[in-house]
Amino acid sequence: MATSYVAHHLYPDNPQLFIIDAKQIVKLAGEPSTSFWQHRRGELFWEVVIYTSGLDSFGNSLGPYWVDVKGSEQTVNELINEKIRVICSEIDWTKSVAVEEGFEAQADRYAPVIYWSYPAGGQVDVPIDCTVIIRLRDLLPAKGIDISTLVLKIGGYIVNPVVTGNKYDYVLSYKPQIGM
Repeated sequence: MATSYVAHHLYPDNPQLFIIDAKQIVKLAGEPSTSFWQHRRGELFWEVVIYTSGLDSFGNSLGPYWVDVKGSEQTVNELINEKIRVICSEIDWTKSVAVEEGFEAQADRYAPVIYWSYPAGGQVDVPIDCTVIIRLRDLLPAKGIDISTLVLKIGGYIVNPVVTGNKYDYVLSYKPQIGM
């Protein structure tokens, strides 16, 4: 995930935050007339989503925007830059969200979500000593996640995970101590 600010040359004191979330997806391929074979690599493509703090002319938040990378002859960077240019044309640069306030002035439209976790809910045959990983995201426009209010319980017990990331995208990991 990349975070950057974009400023319009006519409104240099009103930069807008852009968050670009890109991940490479590998589809596994099967062999014809056989059961699924997981060790054969299939199609590779990028999944890219862009979020912005920019507002439209009515003061409404914009996005999220998906970038179609699958099957394109352009590079990922060219496609992302092209999409940012399109998003910038939709932003009303006279509308301002104070950068030092973050997104406090905008409506926080969505609650934070568990973006992914390991082990997944309902997953079986997971080693008892595996590291539990949870990725929490708060999509723009958002005020971010107040990590100090988060309580993680595993098996009914409060645990202290290792926390990395920023207030819009946290990863929590916890490795149980077995046999202590």
